[in-house]
Amino acid sequence: MAGVHAGLWLTVPYLAAILVLVEAALAVVVVVTALYAAEPISKRAFRMLPWTTPAPQRPQPRRRTRLPS
Repeated sequence: MAGVHAGLWLTVPYLAAILVLVEAALAVVVVVTALYAAEPISKRAFRMLPWTTPAPQRPQPRRRTRLPS
């Protein structure tokens, strides 16, 4: 998604600003819903919060190095 933002900032800056504002507004709506909505809706909003962060990267397996004999 960062590539889209960078490309928009370079080509159409006002559209990129609108995109950033829409994303920020959506994040605020999800957080406010999670904190202040009725319990069933609040639980759903809390379940959506992990979607806002990138998935953790799996560590690469270490290669065993052989010592010279």
